[in-house]
Amino acid sequence: SNKVLIENFMGERNPREISVEDGVTVEIDGEDLTIRGPDKDAVSQTAGKIEQACKKGNRDPRTFQDGVYITGRGEE
Repeated sequence: SNKVLIENFMGERNPREISVEDGVTVEIDGEDLTIRGPDKDAVSQTAGKIEQACKKGNRDPRTFQDGVYITGRGEE
């Protein structure tokens, strides 16, 4: 059961827990997450779960700029 914990997101005390699909690895380098795996669908599903878990709700995006965003896609 691989999981990613996002702690202190927008000052929340409880961590957000996201399950990672089988065969997918998540590497953390500072503030950057790199998601890798042989199955493109599983990698996309994991990235989508992480992005959905970090939605800000009805807050002004100009003021609240915290979040998790997909900044690049590619094959290596």
